[in-house]
Amino acid sequence: GRLGFVGLLASVPTNILIGSMAALFSRWQKFLNVTILTVGTILFVGFVAEVELWIPRNIVAVWVFYVLGTMCITGVVPLLFDMSTEASHPVSEELSSTIMVLGNQMMCNVFTVILQIPHLISDEDKDRLNFVLLASYAIAVVLSVLYRTTNVRLLIDAYSITIDQLDTRSIQQIRNAGVRM
Repeated sequence: GRLGFVGLLASVPTNILIGSMAALFSRWQKFLNVTILTVGTILFVGFVAEVELWIPRNIVAVWVFYVLGTMCITGVVPLLFDMSTEASHPVSEELSSTIMVLGNQMMCNVFTVILQIPHLISDEDKDRLNFVLLASYAIAVVLSVLYRTTNVRLLIDAYSITIDQLDTRSIQQIRNAGVRM
């Protein structure tokens, strides 16, 4: 309880900081996503290793791994929202963000409700949920590495290109001119 609460509180300023700086790093967004998710996953590997007693238990290490891991995993959310907006362009930002928020909240609620149903999940199975979360973080890293974007919205903003002027050839010409994607 207390560990999760502190982790969540610590992640709020991280979300605000990363979210407010997302526009500054729009050209390096994929790199930042992969880096932050990888660091968070590594920290959660340390947390699981501590909890499962694969390494000698150190309560300070448990707190540090969990709080910093939570800051990384939740801190990347504003960048992921921005990437989803980029990927779904020309659909409005409001619609893509609303769908992501609804999906995120529904999955969080399902996950929480399942844990509250008596005798549905044994205590032994609840101990394995750390592995489920760790696997989901690792999958997020792999999917982020494999994701390819054209940064259409960035090109439209940076070069005053209309959507009608934007085609595969013009994207390639802009890339060849040195714009980092």
